[in-house]
Amino acid sequence: MTQATAPRILRFVPAYLALLLVLAVLGATNQNLLDHELTLMEQGETARRDVAAYRADAARIDGPLAVARWAQDNGMVPVPEVDAVQHLAPLPAPLPTTERVRPQGLEVRTAWR
Repeated sequence: MTQATAPRILRFVPAYLALLLVLAVLGATNQNLLDHELTLMEQGETARRDVAAYRADAARIDGPLAVARWAQDNGMVPVPEVDAVQHLAPLPAPLPTTERVRPQGLEVRTAWR
């Protein structure tokens, strides 16, 4: 190393130290963000499991099987076991008011009262 290059190199030492400090801060920030992301991912997975459990609990209360069980407990008979059908509404079903084309097929409407 010559006498002329030594002052040149010494000029870059503060810049090197400043960049090293910036890199250390950037690395620490990156680790904090990674920890935060992992925590959020864990919370999201916990929320998904909770929602699945809540849906299973709700299905026991108001799912199709619970409604059918309630209906049978209150004296309603499943359709395949009915001998004769009695129409409760003496008037025909109302016609649609719009001009849109409806698909052809069977439509069943049920009113619980």
